[in-house]
Amino acid sequence: MQDAQALLDITNDAEVMRYYGLAGSFYSNLEEAADEIRWFQGLEAQGGGRWVIAGPDNRYIGDIGFFDYNAENKTVELGYKLVSSHWNRGLTSFFMRQVLAWGFAKRDYNRVCAYVEPENIASKAVLTRNGFVREGLLRDVERGRAGFIDLEVYSLLRREYLAA
Repeated sequence: MQDAQALLDITNDAEVMRYYGLAGSFYSNLEEAADEIRWFQGLEAQGGGRWVIAGPDNRYIGDIGFFDYNAENKTVELGYKLVSSHWNRGLTSFFMRQVLAWGFAKRDYNRVCAYVEPENIASKAVLTRNGFVREGLLRDVERGRAGFIDLEVYSLLRREYLAA
């Protein structure tokens, strides 16, 4: 659980968590962060997977991966976060390409989706640069810190990924 402190720190960084919703943010202690790491570790057995993004010193600076896998429909959700000191360097796109390649090749996903708050311009740009298409808006679909929030749905289909 060597990454627990760094995960606790990132989940309490208001700038990083600004568009993250309530789940998985603002942990109050190391045990909650360790629980999240245990959840990461169990995702592969559930058809997903979560990977640490490590900085030059091999320390945790973020994570990216798949969760909420639906085996019947071969769909999965993509999520990611990165410490703000490493934003705007292409790291999220780099690692997104790696996990998408793994997901489509090794897991045979048909559809990868991501849910993004409409105000999160940077995340929407990363998704579209990596081939995702905006599908629409889910209104008041999730509870945020100030009440219910809307989320935009983005997806990348297997056939689109293979054609690119």
